[in-house]
Amino acid sequence: MKKEFIFIVSFVLLFVGCTTTKSTTPTGFTTLQITPKQCEAPWQQNEGNSNEERLENYLKTRSIELLTYSQKSTDMMACAACGCPGTILYSITVPEKDKTVLIKQGFTEVVKK
Repeated sequence: MKKEFIFIVSFVLLFVGCTTTKSTTPTGFTTLQITPKQCEAPWQQNEGNSNEERLENYLKTRSIELLTYSQKSTDMMACAACGCPGTILYSITVPEKDKTVLIKQGFTEVVKK
């Protein structure tokens, strides 16, 4: 009986762990991504001590609310010179109404699955 219980619990946990989650982007907001070339991030010249602060200030100058921000390194090797492919993927969540402005700046919309 004890072995059967452990087997059932293990089986359930296996399938629960393999389920996919839907996007948690709130209604009225959209998630955008960008991997800018080295030295070519649109927010590079804005004030701030980090990429997040510079990006947030960049959006503020355009009256765009930043809901979430994340960055992660890509696995791509790149040179360090300006104009070379970037190695950081930035993801932001902003109001849906502002996505067109940011798409013109090089962002792409994350398609919800």
